[in-house]
Amino acid sequence: MQTIIDPNEARRFAGFLQETSRELRSRNAAVNRSLMELNATWRDSKYDSFEKLFEEATLQLERFLEHSEKYAEYLRRKAAIVDRYLDRR
Repeated sequence: MQTIIDPNEARRFAGFLQETSRELRSRNAAVNRSLMELNATWRDSKYDSFEKLFEEATLQLERFLEHSEKYAEYLRRKAAIVDRYLDRR
């Protein structure tokens, strides 16, 4: 099996993935704060239903973000290995 990887592209994507993850965390936190503020003026069964959906989505997003951070680190390690291999040739 042959593997082809451009270490610079792998690092670039890892950085993009990490930055996007940070941005998603920040935006999710902002939505969560706004939802809590809305709780002061809107409290009925529709709000409760939406809040439950939001919490479920937040848990799924958190799992995705954890995986994306691990994958970004994997790509950086892989790029370093390829760099060492290419330097030896």
